[in-house]
Amino acid sequence: MEVTQRALLDIMADPIPFAVPVYQRIYSWTADQCRELFADALQAAATGSGHFSGVILYEDAEGEDGPVRLIIDGQQRITTLALLLSALAGRMEGDGDACGAIRERLLLDGRCKLALNHLDGDTLPALVEGTPLPEDPSQRLIDNRDLFAGLMGGPAFDADALLEGLGRLEVIAIGLDGSDYPQYVFESLNSKGLRLATADLVRNFVWGRAGADGSQLYYSLWEPFEDRCASLPARFTPSIVIEAWLASLVPDRHLDSPAEAFGVFKELWAGHFGGSAEEALQALSAFAQRFAQDDVFRQQAVDEAERWLAGKPRDSISELRMFGD
Repeated sequence: MEVTQRALLDIMADPIPFAVPVYQRIYSWTADQCRELFADALQAAATGSGHFSGVILYEDAEGEDGPVRLIIDGQQRITTLALLLSALAGRMEGDGDACGAIRERLLLDGRCKLALNHLDGDTLPALVEGTPLPEDPSQRLIDNRDLFAGLMGGPAFDADALLEGLGRLEVIAIGLDGSDYPQYVFESLNSKGLRLATADLVRNFVWGRAGADGSQLYYSLWEPFEDRCASLPARFTPSIVIEAWLASLVPDRHLDSPAEAFGVFKELWAGHFGGSAEEALQALSAFAQRFAQDDVFRQQAVDEAERWLAGKPRDSISELRMFGD
């Protein structure tokens, strides 16, 4: 493992292209987070000091076209920076040298230097390279690039100041080699601060162990699971479905907080499923199918999961009944 403090732009300038593994979640940063990144860069330029912008966790691997840097944690930040740089290059179109330097050093190496997953993957190159958008583009990528372009549209905008500030954004870059276990590092990095969703932890855990079958399992089992969740009302997220599934497998387990759900999954992975990614995903898929199709089952499963996550024993006397309210 190699840990260094680096400027984000220096990481973007590395000759090795970045790629987001197929199992990673889609690009999801909102306008608020984009505005914050933009403001951080301008503030760094105004103060002349560096600004810490988080952690980038990656693993160097061999891709079909040569070396590739797989982003295990930090894809949202790097993707947003690529959108911002794309908008900035467009704003500086009249300055051929500056515009060319951004595109050729940071965004392109014959093609887009950042490959997203299959749901976002065709949109980003189109935005960066200026080619036609795909038939079904990723709207969030488009909206956020347009947001950056709008923030640069005023007469008082200083492109050079923004570029200087972007150069002052720093991260802790953690590069893993074959002797490191990416999932353990990922969990450790995210064990403090904002809790990751259960679905994110489960997905990364499974594909950290799926080996050569990872892509096939993703398309045959995980992607249909997410599609089923997407067909439900918005409150039924993949994490809620997974937590309801776990509650159905160990209903007598009492959790102290929802953060413990992932630990239960890891125990079941090793014991109940024997470490088999395919068996675990098949069981989750079957549960999700019934959850999506049976309204009565879904309500019962959600009620049980809420009790389970709150650490309440099954069939316990409620506080209302206990105190006669």
